[in-house]
Amino acid sequence: CRLFPLPPKLFSSSEKTRCRNLLILGKDTLPQDSQEALTSIAEKPTVEPVELQKAYARLFLGTGEVTIPLCESAWTSGDTPLLCQKPQDECRTLYEAEGLSITGDNNIPEDHLGAMLGFSIVLLLKDKTEKVRDFFAKHPAAFIPAVVKAVRAEARKDDPYLDVMVLLEALAGLMVAKH
Repeated sequence: CRLFPLPPKLFSSSEKTRCRNLLILGKDTLPQDSQEALTSIAEKPTVEPVELQKAYARLFLGTGEVTIPLCESAWTSGDTPLLCQKPQDECRTLYEAEGLSITGDNNIPEDHLGAMLGFSIVLLLKDKTEKVRDFFAKHPAAFIPAVVKAVRAEARKDDPYLDVMVLLEALAGLMVAKH
């Protein structure tokens, strides 16, 4: 959740603990190469929060040479990337059906990758495995490959988001393969 900012009230502390435990238990369901990548990433020194914030700003907020959008609409709206398109509306409808909404002054669109990953975790916590697979296949998987490619092209050699892209790629592959 710290890697892609989410609305602060999305999870209660007990849900955060359960989420962390699900991620640890789920490691063994990944393909061998993804398990090895996850182990390798876990063994690296912890990235200082300020360094993670700087990398995030450089890649995704426009302080670097290229701004990589984290909203599905930007990747699926055609030649001219546009925000606030159909994927945002579809995600909002799905969130509302589960009693969720993005509130506050954070201006995070419903089709933001962080919100989508958070929603996927909420569905898993509710034991709605098929629903999360359907959602993931239709929404995050539609643009994760493009985000991964863009980050790999723009990231610095030691950028912490390179590891995040390995994990995103593994997660997308797992969710789509099981769909």
